[in-house]
Order: sequence, then structure tokens, then C-alpha cells
Amino acid sequence: MRPTNFLQEYRYFFYIFVFFFLSRIALAYQGIAYDSSSIGWFWQYLDIELLRNNLAESLFYLHSQPPLFNLFLGLTLKLFPVSYEIVFQCIYLGMSFVIYALLFVILKAYGLKQLLAFCLATIFIISPEAILYENWLFYTWPIVFFLVASVFFLQKYQITRNPQYALIFFLIITIIAFTRSTFHLIYIFIPIAIVFLIVKKNRKIIAMYSLAPILLILLLYGKNFILFDSFGASSWIGMNIWKIAARSNANVATSKLSSASTIGAFAYMDAYPAKYHALPGKYEKIKALNNKYKENSHINMNHYGYIKISNDLKKDSIRIVKNNFPNYLLQVVTALKIYSKPSWKYPFLANNFKKIKKYAYSISFLRPNHTQILIPIALFIISLYILINIATVHRHKKIDYVSFFLFYNIMYVTIIGNAFEIGENNRFRVMIDPLLYLLLIVSIRGLYRTIIPAGRTYPKLPPADSQNQK
Repeated sequence: MRPTNFLQEYRYFFYIFVFFFLSRIALAYQGIAYDSSSIGWFWQYLDIELLRNNLAESLFYLHSQPPLFNLFLGLTLKLFPVSYEIVFQCIYLGMSFVIYALLFVILKAYGLKQLLAFCLATIFIISPEAILYENWLFYTWPIVFFLVASVFFLQKYQITRNPQYALIFFLIITIIAFTRSTFHLIYIFIPIAIVFLIVKKNRKIIAMYSLAPILLILLLYGKNFILFDSFGASSWIGMNIWKIAARSNANVATSKLSSASTIGAFAYMDAYPAKYHALPGKYEKIKALNNKYKENSHINMNHYGYIKISNDLKKDSIRIVKNNFPNYLLQVVTALKIYSKPSWKYPFLANNFKKIKKYAYSISFLRPNHTQILIPIALFIISLYILINIATVHRHKKIDYVSFFLFYNIMYVTIIGNAFEIGENNRFRVMIDPLLYLLLIVSIRGLYRTIIPAGRTYPKLPPADSQNQK
């Protein structure tokens, strides 16, 4: 490759680096600071003392969350006991930079010109959402990073048919399942099926690679089932469902519900009846299960008693939903309304949001209280695009499986995130916002070409069965 061609090919990556670097300096000058205060008290985290001094045992007995994010916290605390906050910030900044670059590459692979792909990727990375969640220690931004990376490697696999990209794709969705319990074992089967559909050759290799996520997730679920009689990555499902079920309870008598229902979900252990406090003798020396409070006096939500509390609240929730299903549906609608709110309307982001409030409001298309309409409109547009693609696939014989993967993730999080919990739904949406953004761009472009077909071209992706036609 001649130097001039090399510069033309890679100059936009230089632009991405420079713009990202300058934008983050400007944000620091504006007073945006990385917030790692959550590490000492968030329910999702193990006691910081256990993360530092008893990491392996505590992770093994962790039932409230998948283990990977707590492993990340613990290793960082061990390796950088003094400077861990700076390390967290650098890692999150690194993730944002990679997200920025990957969005550009993905859009370019869809056939957009480099300048347009660069501008669209830039719009996302300077959004209030990216700025705020990049500067908050929680698993939301890492999930964004891994989901965008999964799209990139699936797209690389569809273009090249190189099985190594499929392997990396499978490993990434495994990491996602080990980080966020929303992405259940059931979730991974559609991504695996998509990889199988892309090409008919090398299916034995793909089948072998696909065993990795299934077996690893089953290993985690099996461990939790043997230790805690809980088949899943998190024992909290009953408490999560209770938050939405309890709001629809109007007719079920208290006498038909468990004693935990009088207290509700996520309360201090001492608030619940004594029967929930006991734990098997073999766990009495396991601090992650036995301690009601962390060393800093904050609640330990990994106490063994919460397993029984969650199980009882799950049974109560099912009883309530069966008895008041219309009321439950109304609560789901309320959850969807919260889901559509701007993601920066979230209490844990308040300190940094104050510093970009004028900026956030200035770039809103509508008044902040009316922006809820944008998400339903976006969901309608992408759904219409996918339906048209399904209906016309026999004509153009080119199946864009990447767009179907984007759509699957968007709808999966939208349905699961709003059917089983209420309260922080707009934070749940952050995980798939870049995917929604990508698919919305592709959908608008595709629908425009459907309406005005002159000069129509398709994304630069080979047909699924091209290898078999050779």
C-alpha cells in the first residue's frame, strides 16, 4: 500500500483519536469527574474488604450477581490499592475510545461514506449519555462496550467467514452473561443460531466454538444450583419482580402471601422475620454469606437469607400477577415510560449532570419532558425496517444478519427490562442505546432507498450462502 493510500485509509482513526482526546480534556476542564464512590456501598458489589483480602472465596459464594464485574473490581483493588480510582477511569476512557472507533468501522462496513460514519459516531460519543456513564463505576458502560464489540466481530464474521471471528464473538457474549444477569442462558441461543445461519460450511468448527458459552454459563448456573438451589446467575429475580408486582397488588390478601411481602424487597436483613436470618452451618464462616453488613456498615445483599426472601417474593409476585394481570400490564406500561426517559435522568449521575445540564438540554430535539416520544418512534422505525427486510429477502437474496442481531438485542432488553422490573428502566436502555442508534441509522437509510429505489445499493455484506455457490 502506497503512503498516500495508507493515509487516506487510516486518517479517520487519527481524527477519532484527536477528537476524543480533546473532547475529554474539555470535559475535565468543565469539571466532569470520574465517580467511583459506588464501590463501597452498592448492593451489587461485595464488601470492599472481601474484594481486597478474600476475593476467590467470596466470588465462589457470590449468588446475588454474576461474578465477572466483582472480579474486575477485586483485581483492580489488589493490583492498584492506592491508585485504583485512576485505573478505573483510564479503563472506562479506553472503552469509550474503542466504542467510538468501532461505531465508525461498523457504519463504514454498512456502506456509509467515511466522513458521514465519522460524524455519526462522533455524535454518539459526545452525547450526554456517553459522557455520564463513562464516568460512573458500574457495569452499564462495560456492557455497552462488549455489546458494541460483539456487533463488530459478528459483522467481521459475516464479511470474511473466518471462524476465528465467530469464536471471539462467542467469548464476548459469554463475558456479557457473566457480567449482567439480564443476559440469561436463554439469550445466547439466538446469537449462536445467527452464526450458524451465516454460512453452511465449517459448521462443525462453529458447533465446537458455540459450546464454550453454553458450557461456561451452565457451569456458573450449576454451581449456584448446587450451593444455593438457585439455577441462574443471580438469586435476586424474585426481589426484582416484586418491585413491579407489588405495585399492581390490589386484591390478594396478605394472609396468602409470605411474611417477606410485608417488608418488601431489598430491605435490611434485620427488618425481615428471624426465619430468614439463619443459614446452614457449613456457611457460617463465609463472610460473604454470613455478614449482614459490610465492614463500612452498608447492607450486604449477598447474605444467604436473601435467597429465601427472593424465592418467597417470587412466589408472591406470581400469585399477584395471576390475580391482577391487567394491573400488572399497567405497571409494565409505566416501566416502558421510564425506559423511554433520557438516560441522564438518573440520581447517581446528578453531580456530573449539573456540569453539562445546559449542554444536555440544548441538544435535545424536544423539551426534556417530551423526549420520551423519541424512543417509541425509533423502535417503530427499526421494526418496520426489519419487517420489510423479512418480507423482501427472497428478492435481493442478501440477508443482513448483523441488523437482525442488533434488533434482537434491542427487543430482548426492551421486553425483559420492562416486564420484570420497574424503577431504573432508563438505565437498562443504556446497554442497547448504541445498538439502537446503529440500527436506526441503517433503517432510515434502508427505508429511504425502499421509497426512492433509484440507484439502490445494499450494505457491503456477502449473501449468507455465497460460499456454497462457488
